[in-house]
Amino acid sequence: MVTDTIRQDAKDDTTRAILYFLGMGQSPQRILRENPDLTPEDVRAAAMEGLRALEEERAGASPRVETRAERIARVRLKHANAFAPWSQAEDMELQAEFASGSSIAALARAFGRPSGAIRRRLKKLGIDPRRNK
Repeated sequence: MVTDTIRQDAKDDTTRAILYFLGMGQSPQRILRENPDLTPEDVRAAAMEGLRALEEERAGASPRVETRAERIARVRLKHANAFAPWSQAEDMELQAEFASGSSIAALARAFGRPSGAIRRRLKKLGIDPRRNK
């Protein structure tokens, strides 16, 4: 029973993330290309789930709020390490790369985390993420 619930939660997270990217204008082909673990069936199923949700909303059902787990799954489709704990080695590498002039965007790509997470981590390490400050 617990395993079925976990599987359903993971499926819901994937569906929500796919619908989010479609809503942001990404094509199904791009979503599949950037997320090789997804299949065309996943995208089709997400579209059908979105349609079902719209039909429920029209019928008067209340809209569902994104859970933390769903948000993490959605963000991790784009940033693989989002919400993961930082290691000491990553902290040291982040400090060194930032000190050597790497941009926040470049660091975000290298660490697989959103730009905001890079800025927050630099602040936590006592480094002002704004250059010349």
